[in-house]
Amino acid sequence: MQISQTETLKEAETMTAEPNDPDFTAMTAPQMLEACGDDAMQWSIAFCQTAKTLGIDLGDDAEGWMVGWFANAIEHSHDVRGR
Repeated sequence: MQISQTETLKEAETMTAEPNDPDFTAMTAPQMLEACGDDAMQWSIAFCQTAKTLGIDLGDDAEGWMVGWFANAIEHSHDVRGR
């Protein structure tokens, strides 16, 4: 199953994981990389879905915290590569 980043972004229009969000846990690693790209919200959703399937309780606002973390990591990587 091939999923484009555009298709994934159309499915994830809110700040929280909704039933319409793609199931990142069902994707292969290359599919997830393509679907998330450099979108911190998509990485946050994917991370929280994976934690949930592993039985890890991240609390009430896990996506909110994680989107900030992923956004910083993505921007730092962009800055380092731009040097």
